[in-house]
Amino acid sequence: MVIMVWCKFVMAEGGFVRALRFIVLIALGVSLLGCGPKTVWSTTAVSPDGKWIASGRTQTWSGPGIGTVESSVHLARAEKPNDRMEIISYPEGARDARPNIEWTSARELTVHVPNPTALDFQAVKAADIRIRVDAIASTVSGSSTPPTH
Repeated sequence: MVIMVWCKFVMAEGGFVRALRFIVLIALGVSLLGCGPKTVWSTTAVSPDGKWIASGRTQTWSGPGIGTVESSVHLARAEKPNDRMEIISYPEGARDARPNIEWTSARELTVHVPNPTALDFQAVKAADIRIRVDAIASTVSGSSTPPTH
């Protein structure tokens, strides 16, 4: 039934052009649906003095010809949480651990990432906050081992 209707639609005068336009519009609509970005993980950590908020997130983009996962960490003043600055960004594999954010003092933030050498972007200082990056310790038989430098 559907095939007969389709054939009549295509065989009608100008039907082929209409059918081609229809197919192109459907393909375009479907390809735009999955482009993202989509946040799949997020966390926040407030500085000990309450003046800063560090936030981490992992986002995915997908669609025709792309499939990307990226994690990033941002820093913002507590009184202006939407005015944030990116301080770390890196591509991520499907099985990579997410960034771990840790305030070691009111003026020092440590971010643990799977592979510090693979960062796309790293700020070492933002405003008066020093930013350190360390490797996430690997886990062997339920015990954690210190990162190697």
